[in-house]
Amino acid sequence: MEYINKMGQAGIKGLSEHFGVSMVTIRKDIEELDKRGLVVKTHGGVISADRKLSYEIPYMSKSKVHRSTKEGIGKKASELIEDNDIVYIDAGSTTLEIAKNITRKNVTVITHDIKIAMEIAQQQNAELIVIGGTLERGLYTLIGGGSSVEQIRKLRVNKSFMGCDGLDLEFGVSNSTIREVDIKIAVKDAAECVILATDASKFGVKRIYSLFGLSEVDKIVTEAVSDTYAQGFAAQSIDVVLASPGALNAKTDEK
Repeated sequence: MEYINKMGQAGIKGLSEHFGVSMVTIRKDIEELDKRGLVVKTHGGVISADRKLSYEIPYMSKSKVHRSTKEGIGKKASELIEDNDIVYIDAGSTTLEIAKNITRKNVTVITHDIKIAMEIAQQQNAELIVIGGTLERGLYTLIGGGSSVEQIRKLRVNKSFMGCDGLDLEFGVSNSTIREVDIKIAVKDAAECVILATDASKFGVKRIYSLFGLSEVDKIVTEAVSDTYAQGFAAQSIDVVLASPGALNAKTDEK
């Protein structure tokens, strides 16, 4: 941890050479530290938690992690969209998969994610509204501070499909960067139904910024839920939608 915090970020190969251990061992250690929220795992490396205020994981790194799982979650979540729905699709690699799988008619999609906007723009069955702002390079999101938040606060949507960096039964839904906090809270507040689309690796993770409690969430779309989290979600009256049939209780360790 001391070495990673000093360097800010490091690659798996470099850590292996520095500490004289195998890359397999380094990957296992990074996985554990990431679950505890002490570092941020990237494709091929790791970022110090101390840098989370000024460094967001690039989209291309995020999109390669748990890729098939995200595709399954996105497809399943898209099935919750109905004809004539007005939906907000939050920025992210998992939520992009939702946009790719919309099949309902006369759907209006609102987003601040460039990749999601480009996907919806090619679809004949959906209208598109893009929330303006300044492009976050490498992330494909538009962040406009107060102006973006004010735009979203004027909206009322049937469903908001949201991603997150961490989800804990006590700490709630959390995020790694301060820039997105106000926008995500506004997206949540704009919805009649709040739906989290996230893979189970986020469960038990506490990131630096708390967004909102689980009492604000109506549905969670994921691939697996442990007994502890299934009971916790049930206590909050959260409907769990599994992307893979029979995956309930398959895996997920709480830290």
